[in-house]
Amino acid sequence: LDEARAIPDASKTALTEELRRFQGSSGCTLHVVSTTFLNGRTVRDHANALASSWLRSKRGMILAYDRATDSHAIAPSQAMWETYPTPTLVEAFREAGTLLQEKVLPLEKRLAGGAGLLMHRVIEAEQQRLLHNQLLPGHDLWAALVFFALLLAGTCGCSLIFARLRQRDAANAIRY
Repeated sequence: LDEARAIPDASKTALTEELRRFQGSSGCTLHVVSTTFLNGRTVRDHANALASSWLRSKRGMILAYDRATDSHAIAPSQAMWETYPTPTLVEAFREAGTLLQEKVLPLEKRLAGGAGLLMHRVIEAEQQRLLHNQLLPGHDLWAALVFFALLLAGTCGCSLIFARLRQRDAANAIRY
């Protein structure tokens, strides 16, 4: 939603496609919104209102920019806080915010760059989340299977040795 006409149409198409790919790869939604008139509300209030109405229980974020005050806000959904570590999200917001405040860059590049940084960090967080949710990732699974097989072989070997010792003790007990 570009009410402030902050992004030219050609760039808007590329950003829309990038946002679509982001949603497909991460399962999260990112909406980039620019406006010029907020009826006395802050850009943070605007972003939070949009997040609560557009995202509800979905994982996603609103990147809101107010052209009149040249300020921005990032509002994640509650599901984002529940899914990803807070320091990871805060760091992503800080990095994107730093880029959005770079006044030497054109507004179009600041918005696209900020959105790109957010998407990149969330994709990294999603990859980490998936890795940590695996019971045993990749090579660790093989190591665990080999260790389990060795334990099983050792248990069987010990059982055979103890059975043989019991037979010998029983035979010796009969002799005496």
